[in-house]
This record gives sequence, C-alpha cells and structure tokens, in this order.
Amino acid sequence: MALPSWTEELDTQLSIALDVYTGSPAQMINEGGEKLLNEAKRRGRIFGVKDSERVRHPVTFGGHGVASHGDTGYYKADQMDGSVTGGGLGSTAEDIMTWAQFSQWAATRNINMPQSMPAGDLFSYAKQLVKNNLVSIFGEEEDLFWLGYGGTTTVPVATCPFEYDTNYATVPTGYSGGPTPMSALSLFWEGSNTTKYGSGETFAGIDASTLTTSDQWTPQRRDASSGSGGNAAELIQDLQDLVLDCGFTEKERITNFYTARGVYNTVVNEMRKLGALPDPVRANLATESAIPVAGATLDWHRKLVASDEYDSSVAFGAAGTAYYPIYGFNMNSLRLNMVMSHSPLSGDPSFVRQVTGVLPHPTTANLFKRIAWKRCWSVDGGRRSFGVLEGYNSSGTNML
Repeated sequence: MALPSWTEELDTQLSIALDVYTGSPAQMINEGGEKLLNEAKRRGRIFGVKDSERVRHPVTFGGHGVASHGDTGYYKADQMDGSVTGGGLGSTAEDIMTWAQFSQWAATRNINMPQSMPAGDLFSYAKQLVKNNLVSIFGEEEDLFWLGYGGTTTVPVATCPFEYDTNYATVPTGYSGGPTPMSALSLFWEGSNTTKYGSGETFAGIDASTLTTSDQWTPQRRDASSGSGGNAAELIQDLQDLVLDCGFTEKERITNFYTARGVYNTVVNEMRKLGALPDPVRANLATESAIPVAGATLDWHRKLVASDEYDSSVAFGAAGTAYYPIYGFNMNSLRLNMVMSHSPLSGDPSFVRQVTGVLPHPTTANLFKRIAWKRCWSVDGGRRSFGVLEGYNSSGTNML
C-alpha cells in the first residue's frame, strides 16, 4: 500500500487538531481572553445553532412597565350573573408583536504553513498552529462587535443585524471585506429614531415607530446631569439612574457596563474619595478590572475611546463632540449564535467547517488549509433593557 503524501499526512494532523479545539467555542474564548466574549461565555450566552440564513426571535409583549391595555377583567368568584368589571376582555392577539431577525454572516481564512515543517513532533506544531488561528478568530470577532468592519480604526461604525436593515456605516478606506455581524453602535442607536440615524429606520427588521408600544424595542438613553463633559461627582449617580431606567424585571435589566478607560478611572477615583470601594475590589484592583456599580459591573475595554460617533445629536459621520462611550448591556438578552457543523473525522459538532484539504499556494512554496464559520449576535430578550449614558468626556469637571 502506498504511503500517504506529505500534504495528506499534514491534512490529517490539522484535521485532528481542529477536531480537538472546535467542539466548544468556550475553550478558545477562554484562551483568547476577550472581555465581552468571556462574559457571554460565563453567562451561558453562546449558543450552537443550525445553519440558516438568519436567527429569529419573537418580540413578545409582557406588559412589564407598560400601561395596561384593559384586557383583564376582575370579578368576584361567587358572582352569579357572570359579568365582570374593571376590564374590557379585549380580543386582539398581541402576545407576539413581531419577529426580530438577525442575519448569519459567514467568514473564512487560510491556515498557512511553510512547505518544510519543523523537525520533531509534527502534531504538537499542528495543534499550536490551529489554536493560534482560532484564538485570532475570536479576537477579531470581539473587534467586529465593538467597532464594525474589522476594527480597522478606533472610530466605530454601525453594522446592521439584518441584511435588509438600512446600513448607515461608511466603509473604512482600504476595507475590502464582506458583511459583518451587528456592532455595538448599531445595537444601541439604530432604529431608535434619534438624530444620529433618523426616523423610519429598522433594527433587526423592525421599525420601532410603527409599533403600538415602541418602548418595548428601543434602548434607553440618558444625558450627563451637568451637561456636555459631565461632572465626575455625578457620574456614579448617573450610572445608577440609567440602571433604574433600564430595570423592568430581574431578567430585563443592565448587568454590565463597558466604557472607556477615562470613565473607568474616574469611577474608581470617585469611589476612593467616598471610601466606597468594596474589599474584594481593593484586593483585586491590579488583576480584576470589573467593579460593582449600582447592581451591575463596570469595566473598561481597549477598543472603546472617545469619538464623535458617540454624540447622538449629529448625523453619522458628521462632526460633533467626542464623548466617551458608556454602554449598559443586558447580558440576559445579548447572545452569540454560532452555526455548528460536524467534524469530518469524528462526526462531533464543530463551529468550524473544513473547506479544503492541505493545498499549495498558487504563487509561493507555502501550503494552506481553508476553514470557514458562520455566526451572528442577536438579542432574544428585547432592547429596552439596554442603555447608553451620553455626554461625558475628559473636558468635564474632574473627569480623567
């Protein structure tokens, strides 16, 4: 029997390594150490889904925090005439208002390798090569969420969740990639009828202005108490007020704040002044960055810096005031959906599809194996429990 070719042997090694690492996204997310993805993993908000064009979630109407529609009647149990008072017993079916739709976008990359492999244990090399590529993929996914379009600059753009939503993003110079999943700027601003994105715009296929209860679908927004720039002494109170604005039920509430370093450092500084830093926070300030604030946690992110795009009073791309981003997330609602295929070796679930065997590059001596994956971010518990605090920057009183 003929021996396998060099590329067949290498392909087998890489396929085994992919089989080892791609059964669970959580393993590679843990290795990569990205903040939002790790929080989603910790809360069980990364889901394996079937291959499809889009993920759909029903937008339900539960009435929490919304005026009664008068559909409930109240009566005394032993009342004999059968009539009720205090309600109209309405007949309109409104349990599900509509469906939110989130397109699943595909991505691909080559795992590249030199023609001549290192001497010794080839499988250890193949495993590390695969691991490095997978960690890099999740690092890119985190950048895509915070900035859109691959994080080519520190200026964020809004990439829409649904392919038929209007996309107001300006594609950065030199970007040649295809569509990418929903970005944070889109999650917090699109379809909210603000000056920034205009009225009549859809988010996940829904135009909030056409809903009877539009407050079920639009995030909350609060301005700094002291006007443009803000005041450090009022920052913690403003954060608390935003938490209260977004609190409807135990599941519909802000769980996590993500912001720029200036805001984070200001909050820590104000807590020191007040003597309000909890002992665990004091003990772990050098190693754990998340701090408790108003029943949520607050953390900084390396991709969040002051930008005109966080000024909702101007249109997208227009000159405005560079504000710090202060995002309040409901991690009970935000989720990452990853299409699970099957490993060609074991048949086990895998979030990566192996497109080719090991092939030579057309113009170089190097070799490559191509992989692909498909995913999207979505919200399955509505958007009204998300919120943004606007108006703070380094020009504010005692802001850092």
